[in-house]
Amino acid sequence: MRYLLVASRGDRMIRPADLARAPLPPGLQVTWVQTHEPRARVTHAGLPASPVVQRLVLAELATEPEDR
Repeated sequence: MRYLLVASRGDRMIRPADLARAPLPPGLQVTWVQTHEPRARVTHAGLPASPVVQRLVLAELATEPEDR
């Protein structure tokens, strides 16, 4: 099983940076919106509607597990 966690530095509700302190489960990939769009301002509620997030999810869905 694989997972993509897309986080935003503008998220004030969930602090995904805490993941850096714990070992990541197998199959979990973490990426920041701002890594792909440095000027993007995305809140927690805005993540699903963000075009950047949608592109990242679609790209992940288009890959085969061994492509990662």
